[in-house]
Amino acid sequence: MNTVLLLMLLKSSLLYPNQNYYQPIQPIQTVEQGLTILRQDFPDWQKNYQANVFDCSEMSALVNQFFLCQGFDSHVVRGYNFQDGIGGHAWVLVDGYIVEATSLYTANTEQVEGFYDRFNYTVLETPPTGDDWDWWDTDYIKSKSVSVNQVVM
Repeated sequence: MNTVLLLMLLKSSLLYPNQNYYQPIQPIQTVEQGLTILRQDFPDWQKNYQANVFDCSEMSALVNQFFLCQGFDSHVVRGYNFQDGIGGHAWVLVDGYIVEATSLYTANTEQVEGFYDRFNYTVLETPPTGDDWDWWDTDYIKSKSVSVNQVVM
């Protein structure tokens, strides 16, 4: 899969959310297959985590957009747990699987019971917008993309 094509299609679906741009980029049958493609296309994903810049919210928004483009039922989940000192976190719910966007892996039962179940959370019905979710405007993603003129030669 061409990362540039992926980013162009993801961004176009964000710019025109009311249009039917959620067309599969390439056939993906399972959540794990999609995560494998993302890990291959972004091998340095975890190393580029940066709080308040490219963190769980931006990563979740991008992963959510990827799975929406593939035709999956995908939603960003925003959770808070200030009582236990955890704070806030975002992850993605894809076809019933919890996807930890910061690692690009699904959560196992132990992780769900030990971590995710401790949050008061909200499943967002529409793709999130705003500065906390602007994955397309991060240095990491910008370093992965090229202009349309460079692609069409």
